Amino acid sequence: RRVESLYFMGKACELHVNPQEAQMYFSNALQAIKRCGQHEKRAMAHMYSVVLGSLARCYEDQEMFRESEGLFLEQLSLLKEKPQENRHEIATTLHNLATNYFSSGELQKAIEMFEQGMEMWASDSSSDPLRVSTTMVCMGWCLVQSCQYERALPLLLKGVAIKKECLPYEHFDVANSLRMLSTCCEMMGEVNKAMRLAEEAHFIALSRLPRNHADIVVFVQQLAACKRKTGNLDEAIQLIQQCIPIQKSNLPASRRNLCTLLNNLGLCYQDKGMFREAMRTWEDCLVARRSFLPPDHPDIGDTLWNLGAACQKRGDIVAASERWRECLSVRERCLPSHHPYFTDVLEVLGDIAYTREQYGEALQLHRRRCDILMTVNPKSSDVATAYHSTGICYFKLSQLDEAEHALSQALKIKTEIYSAGDDRIATTERSLHVVWQRKFGQ
Repeated sequence: RRVESLYFMGKACELHVNPQEAQMYFSNALQAIKRCGQHEKRAMAHMYSVVLGSLARCYEDQEMFRESEGLFLEQLSLLKEKPQENRHEIATTLHNLATNYFSSGELQKAIEMFEQGMEMWASDSSSDPLRVSTTMVCMGWCLVQSCQYERALPLLLKGVAIKKECLPYEHFDVANSLRMLSTCCEMMGEVNKAMRLAEEAHFIALSRLPRNHADIVVFVQQLAACKRKTGNLDEAIQLIQQCIPIQKSNLPASRRNLCTLLNNLGLCYQDKGMFREAMRTWEDCLVARRSFLPPDHPDIGDTLWNLGAACQKRGDIVAASERWRECLSVRERCLPSHHPYFTDVLEVLGDIAYTREQYGEALQLHRRRCDILMTVNPKSSDVATAYHSTGICYFKLSQLDEAEHALSQALKIKTEIYSAGDDRIATTERSLHVVWQRKFGQ
């Protein structure tokens, strides 16, 4: 009874948005359970699991991700003692653990947990389709953030279809899922489709919330992103600027969305050639993100990348190089070694090293970029460019056999994807002829 009383007091604090007091009551309930003997613990296994999950979510809401991870793992271990009885609870806990990893920037771990959750739902014919669709959509969104758009798209499409079938059209979950699907389409280059989805999501959200509500901002953000991609920069800037005061009035809860707004506003300024305004906006974004995110969070890497690009546009290559090296360092700590997000920063740092006649470093960077791109699409123009850059570096280092091989690979891909006589083919042919002249003395 004492455990139940502490638990319900914690839930009451949750309802009144008092996470510190809720944490205190849940912690006390957990300690009370752990002081019991093994027989009593087994008798209250369900309450034990519920308290672990509640305390974990409480820590997660306060962005104490390591603490919440430990509790979710403990809850998962407890539930797996009776896997057949606890299939739904195990799937839910896997979902919660995945969202915890997602929030802390550990995307690969999040994807693995979502996959395990999907397998658990699939093994149970009595699974609630809405709960299944929620895991589908969340996993799809995680894959979008990991640049795995081809894997994300079918999950998002199916998740949206289930939600539209099971929920009223104007339900907030329908709008949110459409927004995520819009982002996926946008990143895949299907901008017109993304725009239609963003407008539909925004329309549904407005039917549920007032225009100045904090939760409406993510829908406006996606609409602004589509406007930017279609060249309507003034409209995009206006939409973003309307949202910033809303988010500032809802701090600290809205700080993550505020940073996303600042990041997107900087992109619009850069597209308009307003580099000073872009840099100032991104500097504000970087300070804000560093105030509440771990130092190796992907969002910090993104902001550093943008700042480097703005420095380059203004002609300050030294500052650009510093920002990009910081970006590379952050991404190396938080992303898998062959993640596509590395390719852009490896290319620009490789080009800078080449310009400074640091050919060994340039070779290392371009080879790494080429290896990553080969895992994404081995016949792409980006792979051809990476091979060409690698070949030129080998040439500068007098490694002529390696230079010949790399440039031949670049030429092979270019002749497959470009028309005969294309300047890009001719450029690689000229470079290959220079290598042959040196190699054979002709």
